[in-house]
Amino acid sequence: MAVDRKVVPLSSLFEAWQAQEGELAGDTLETLGRDVRAALATVFPSQMITVSASHGDYAPWNCLDLGDGRLFVFDWEYGRRDAPLLGDLFHRVLMPAQLLRQMPPARLVRRLLLLEGDPVLGDVVTRSGIPRAELPGYLL
Repeated sequence: MAVDRKVVPLSSLFEAWQAQEGELAGDTLETLGRDVRAALATVFPSQMITVSASHGDYAPWNCLDLGDGRLFVFDWEYGRRDAPLLGDLFHRVLMPAQLLRQMPPARLVRRLLLLEGDPVLGDVVTRSGIPRAELPGYLL
């Protein structure tokens, strides 16, 4: 969360995403994009968002415990230099809950939005410096 951390205009992320998703263009995607932009504009009135380097799909199965307190993280094909902060944390919680526990979507979203109260992961959210009011935007 500290590697290449910076604050960038929200529009720069949309431009990068649009370039990646070019082959998915269509009316439904355009409508979804407008809805997402409108929702994020209410969460980020300054139109600025904190980003950092990100694994992209961080989950327990992308890590190897080296036995000396260190983790070796592999499988970086979705890595990005400028991804919204906390994306890897959200993914770390989301994937096992969804794939292994088959947690219902509403319960899963609630879990993600309440991570700052988690006894283990809450410290990561607190140290990120992201205000609670902005967490839904980072999750979206």
